[in-house]
Amino acid sequence: MAKKFPLFHPFSRRLHIILLCMIGFFCTTFMRIHFALTMTCMVNSTALAVKNEANSNITLIEEIDLMSNGKCGATDEDGHQKIVVDYGGELIWTSYEQNLIFSGTFWGALVTVLPSMFFIERFSPRHVLQIAVAVYIVITVITPFLATHFGYFAVFIARVGMGLGEGFIIPTNNAIIGNWFPSSEKSTALSIFTLGNQIASAGGSPVVAAICASELGWAATFYFAGIFATIWSIIWFFTASSHPSKVKMMTKKEKEYLLENVVKKVHKSKKSPSVPYAKILTSSAFLAQLQCQFFVNLIMTLFQIYLPAYFKEVLHLGVIANGTFTSIPNIFNMIFKIVWGIGIDNGFYTSLLSLAPQYTATMSAISMFCAMIGRLSTPAFASVLRKEGTASEWQNIFIGLALAHIISGSIFLVFGSGDLQEWAKTEEQDTELSEKIKDGVVEEEDVRIERIATLVKEDSLCL
Repeated sequence: MAKKFPLFHPFSRRLHIILLCMIGFFCTTFMRIHFALTMTCMVNSTALAVKNEANSNITLIEEIDLMSNGKCGATDEDGHQKIVVDYGGELIWTSYEQNLIFSGTFWGALVTVLPSMFFIERFSPRHVLQIAVAVYIVITVITPFLATHFGYFAVFIARVGMGLGEGFIIPTNNAIIGNWFPSSEKSTALSIFTLGNQIASAGGSPVVAAICASELGWAATFYFAGIFATIWSIIWFFTASSHPSKVKMMTKKEKEYLLENVVKKVHKSKKSPSVPYAKILTSSAFLAQLQCQFFVNLIMTLFQIYLPAYFKEVLHLGVIANGTFTSIPNIFNMIFKIVWGIGIDNGFYTSLLSLAPQYTATMSAISMFCAMIGRLSTPAFASVLRKEGTASEWQNIFIGLALAHIISGSIFLVFGSGDLQEWAKTEEQDTELSEKIKDGVVEEEDVRIERIATLVKEDSLCL
């Protein structure tokens, strides 16, 4: 029995891998969501206000005063003052056009998230992830040119292209984590990996705000994101690996530990078991995980995309304050995610990798499909409740989000699970464990633990 090699060790190769995955996730998330805050800098709010007021026979009586933090006053027939906050943008994109652009990545991801499992099963997850990030980088860098020369619809099409790459991000990272980490470390690994999401929001928002407010202008935010992701991509190409057995620069102790506790070796002549789609899609534990994916992604996407608009429309914050306030929820999310990730082992995300480890790619793709449906529903949900951008409309949005969280969490508490499901146990596993019990290699009480620890088969995901 190989001695356990600690995860948090300077020479831990799996720690290096998960940190690289986290930074890569930061890059893709930042390239996708920084558009929310940047949009408030791109759009000419004053021109939009004039256009809207003209349609409702109300006249704008004051010009924008850049010296007063971009506040522009307008008086209606009853003498009530309206405030328009403008960050100095030049594009006149309506709320409908902005919502269409925001939905672009979700439409693209919806197309590729299910087929992604076939690519991951046949090609190296490391290379698939590399190509997906490259798509992100190209789209991000060309967006300012498209926005200023071709308009909102060209940007929408580009964002659909970015979404085609997004459909591969989570499934590929799940496959890599499944190949590198034993069951007891999955929650911690997932917490570290998904920290990239919160870091992108918490740390990225102030950076975007500072760039927008500087002489560089909003276009520089896209170039900054593209350059940073390119640097990560180069490092990933030369140092990452889909599987511990393929790594040369790794301590002998860690490799022995991982090969014994993570890798389920299968003879190359044996065929991979067929995917039991019917059992997967009728599993109450998996369905509980799917509804969590839907609601959590709807809620998080609304916060990531529309929170800057709330601070601008309702609280009338300047661009720097907007970026600072937008980051606060993500800072607390990041802190508590680390604490909970280390302290528990059965969150809805961990459940995905524990129910049927040998079908990780397939189940991840299905789960991400539900996640994309949730993200795609966000602009529609926001447009229904957010007509004028008033405080009362936003109050209804926040109450609705809170109720969705409570209902979704309750469903998972009742039906969710982190145990290996009966339908996911293979004949080879049962035979092998029976032989080990017979030979005295393991005790009967260890059987369940070993079954849970069995992960992705080498010939299906570790190419």
